[in-house]
Amino acid sequence: MLEKLYLIKYLLINTTQFLCFSKTTKTIFTLTFCLILSFNLRICPVFANDHVSQPTKYIALDADMSGNTKEAGKALQRGIELALKEINDAGGINGVPLGLKIFDHRANPARGVYNIQKIAEDKDILAVIGGVHTPVALEQLPNIHKFKVPHLGAWAAGTTIVDNGYDPNYVFRLSVRDEYAAPFFIQEAQKRGYKNIVLFLEKTGWGRSNYKALTRDSANAGIRIEFTQWFFWGDKKEDFVARIQALKQYNVDAIILVANATEGAAFVKALAELPEDKRLPVISHWGITATDFPSFVGPAVHDIDLSFLQTWSFDHKGAKAFKEKYCHVYGPCLSTRDIPAPVGTAHSYDLTHIVAQALRKTPSLSRESLWDALHNVEYYDGLIKKYEFPFTKDDHEALDISNFGLYRYNRDGEIIKVNQGLYEK
Repeated sequence: MLEKLYLIKYLLINTTQFLCFSKTTKTIFTLTFCLILSFNLRICPVFANDHVSQPTKYIALDADMSGNTKEAGKALQRGIELALKEINDAGGINGVPLGLKIFDHRANPARGVYNIQKIAEDKDILAVIGGVHTPVALEQLPNIHKFKVPHLGAWAAGTTIVDNGYDPNYVFRLSVRDEYAAPFFIQEAQKRGYKNIVLFLEKTGWGRSNYKALTRDSANAGIRIEFTQWFFWGDKKEDFVARIQALKQYNVDAIILVANATEGAAFVKALAELPEDKRLPVISHWGITATDFPSFVGPAVHDIDLSFLQTWSFDHKGAKAFKEKYCHVYGPCLSTRDIPAPVGTAHSYDLTHIVAQALRKTPSLSRESLWDALHNVEYYDGLIKKYEFPFTKDDHEALDISNFGLYRYNRDGEIIKVNQGLYEK
């Protein structure tokens, strides 16, 4: 295997040097070839030591590794790597080491579908950990179940990713579920005394998942949704200005935002241009934190009352020790802002350790055995919480509303709990 890797490296260096810089009429072919090589050949042995040989079994990560949410992809990768190092340093899975293979879907559902097919063809890959985008995960569902590849969601929150109608269901999730996020948002709105709200939702499966849950839970809580503004991937600040101007027609107390970082940044910039007394407070889903949002937005991020959902941050018990471990490998860390999308790292770290616990219970290192064993993990003391049977045959969700908290950015761009300090000293 090592000889093959060195051969690939040799071909990459020499072939790309010739192709990428030769001045021929085959420029389009050349660039396409180089991009394919750079995006798809990513194998991570994960900190091999003297006691662990080249990995023979793998976990895959399929996420956006090169687009607008690449910081979240990096966070997920690092959580997996840190967990795998601990697993392999302890002898792997009954002596068999685990590695990581990375696939980049670039937030493109078609690419995500293709990646699941390629993952399925690699019999050494036991499971795949998924990334930020609900639309990608939804499109992957047929292939996940056709090829019976355990899919472990570490970020995407769409309710129907897990409640997908497949039996047996090969999707597990350690992340937010929109059906649970909606009552959390409504509870937080009630705490602040909001009676009338407006929804700003991206027009995707993720936005529709939140719309269904939010309209149900707001009605039950006596909160009125005045209207819903839908927007699209790629919308700019100018696209949001007119939508925000429409707020003047309504008696609105607050906005609930469901957006990823690109559109979230455009929304915040547009809202911040209003006179200060006209800027409504915003409770946001966590998609905006899939990148360094303060850098994405600039000073405007501090010009509005913006809070957002998280399941983990540096106020959690044990977070300081984990930060030291993280920064030892990936540092230096001058502040927690040097740790991109930390919730993604925590999710993928806990998921990887739960997978390892399941694999230790299997008679063989196979996907079918892993799927079955995931239902029998009794306990894991993780970063986010102490898990007791994180997955059962009837429930493939490891987290619930009790694991959610409301956070904000401080003046240094660090994620902190609303009205609380950074982390326990």
